[in-house]
Amino acid sequence: MQLQQHPAPGRHIVAFAGDTIEFKLTLEASAKGRAWLRTNLCNAALARDEVIRENLGRSKRLGRDWRDIPFPTGDGRTFQLVMPLFEPGHFEAKCFFLPDGSDVPLWPEGPNTALNVHPAGYCGANTIYN
Repeated sequence: MQLQQHPAPGRHIVAFAGDTIEFKLTLEASAKGRAWLRTNLCNAALARDEVIRENLGRSKRLGRDWRDIPFPTGDGRTFQLVMPLFEPGHFEAKCFFLPDGSDVPLWPEGPNTALNVHPAGYCGANTIYN
């Protein structure tokens, strides 16, 4: 089954704290199951802690900042989820579909979508982004 994700896998997005981002997963045909977003959004403090611990040689990075967020129930073919961007940081995300009765997720082709979320104060009065 072919899946399409928006924003597209592999895309790099610049956003600002306080913005939202909408993820949409579309199946080629209706199917019973649930759509999910695997992401480390809203877990910047945990990610930073793991990076610091790894650099100090205390432990390997475990990826504890990643989680699966369920999409609201869609029409069986299209699923949409709006995520708030609360904190600055570098994040990744990718949608997947888990058919009923299966524990094998179906993924869209391509790498994770990358999101660089800047502090809200950076969104105006500068020459880099405006």
